Parts: sequence; C-alpha cells; structure tokens
Amino acid sequence: SNPRKTPYDFEFFGNRHVISGTFEPNETRVFKSLLPLVDEVVNVGANMGYYCCHALSAGKPVIAFEPDQLNCRYLLANIQVNGWEEHFELFPFCLGDRKKIATIYGHGTGTSLLKGWARAPESLSNLTFVHTADKVFEKRDSRRRLFMVDIEGAEYSFLKGAKSFIDSSESNYWILEINISNHFPDSKINPKLLEIIDIFLNAKYDVLAIKETLVPISREIVVSTVAEQKDKIKTHNFLFLPSCNSEEILYKINA
Repeated sequence: SNPRKTPYDFEFFGNRHVISGTFEPNETRVFKSLLPLVDEVVNVGANMGYYCCHALSAGKPVIAFEPDQLNCRYLLANIQVNGWEEHFELFPFCLGDRKKIATIYGHGTGTSLLKGWARAPESLSNLTFVHTADKVFEKRDSRRRLFMVDIEGAEYSFLKGAKSFIDSSESNYWILEINISNHFPDSKINPKLLEIIDIFLNAKYDVLAIKETLVPISREIVVSTVAEQKDKIKTHNFLFLPSCNSEEILYKINA
C-alpha cells in the first residue's frame, strides 16, 4: 500500500494508530520533549521506525537497532519515503551483554530473545547476532543521547552491555519499555525488574513512570512489587533522568 500522511507531518507505512496519531500518546509527548536536549537518538528495538521518524523530523540523527527482517523492511521504507537516509543508520541485530549468536523468537512487534515470550512457539524462531552497545559505540564521539528502548523482556542484558553510557559524564536520557507482569513464560512479575531499576539508581538516576503525568518511582515500591508478585506500578514505560539535572529536565518536559 502507499504511505499515509500522519498528524506529525511525516509519511508512514504501517500501524494504523500511528497514521491516526493515537499511538502511545504519553510516551510520544515525553520523547518529543526531550529531542531539543540531545544530539542524537539511539532507538533499540526500532520496530517500524515510529520514534525514528519523530527524531529525524526534528533534525536529530538516529542510530537504530532492529533484528526482525519484516520490521526492517517497513523501517527502511519509512526512512526512504521521507528522504532521511543521510541522517540515519541501521544495525540489523540485537544488543545484549556480550557478543554471541542467539535464537530470537516470534516476529513483528513481539520479537524477543526470551524463549516463551508472549507464548511465541519455538517453531517461530530464527538466529540473530547479538553485540554490546559499549563495543558498537566505543570509537564514536561522545554525544548527549536519548536512548529509546523497546526489546521485549531483554532490557537487563542490554543494560549490562551499555555500562559506559549509564556511567557516562554526559547526561544521557533513557526511555525504556519494561513489562512488569505481561508475557513472561515462568513468572508473574518480571524476574529482572529490581536489577534493572538498581542499575539506574546506583548510577544516580531518577526513575519515573510515564503515565498521563510523570510519576516518581521509589525502590521500595519495586521491592514490594517483586516480593508480593503483584504489579503496584501499573505502567510498562519508564523515564530515567540523571539526578543531577532531573528537576531542570522535568520542567522542560512539562513546559
């Protein structure tokens, strides 16, 4: 089919909610408000390129990681139809904690490195390469980056391989989809939830849930969620801001 014009003034192949302007409204608002504050966007699990398009339309270069071949086809078509090739890079593999070849399960928006994720059958699997963010970026210039991460349950592994960015003196900003109680094959609650939150807390980040407003998340409510195996946070999208300037950034987001 032909691409459709979105309310955001770019053309798009794919998701009808993107075409109508109703896709992830809270996350979109936060993402767009952070774009003027960064030099570059890194979209890990870029899918069909929705957030890539927002960043590129705002004049921000994008580095995207997307292992699913069908997603890549749509993603590249969306970049091409808008004429943004010059400011876009695509790496068609996963990011994790070490270099390896791994099995990836499912397809499309549910593609995951986790066996059994969202009940994807083992017959619906393929091989993919896994690299680390630290190694991919080690020879690139230091820049202030916004990381947009949606990788279906593999967040902890990715963050272990992105230590240089989390500990960087540059103020990097992070939006992560972290499922708490959905899709895990052997657990009611994300078994890595506390470890993920602690990675950022130990690096002096503030943690906020992305809802209609940004809601601060304490370690205590995460501990309680894990201990009681009951979701007390009620969202799967989170914003992580360096504590040293989070108040200033929140003011700009809410302006």
